[in-house]
Amino acid sequence: MPRLLEYLAMADWAAKAATTAAASHPKTADLRGPLESLAKALAAQVASIIGAIDEDRSYFDDVTAKLDERFADRLALKPATHLAYA
Repeated sequence: MPRLLEYLAMADWAAKAATTAAASHPKTADLRGPLESLAKALAAQVASIIGAIDEDRSYFDDVTAKLDERFADRLALKPATHLAYA
């Protein structure tokens, strides 16, 4: 299961990063809606998978925090606000 949680965390982080990046550039207006929809749909899937198990939520949050540490500054993104998946 850890590998699945890592994939989910990476996909969720990347969707949020893409949404944030698209929102910051005027030429990406056409991408904003689809990216926001993708990020919301993925967040709902993540919540359904990790919502019931505290250990899974904790591991997911740890992976997400590591992604923030590694890439947020390089991509000029704010670290993600972690949602409560319950």
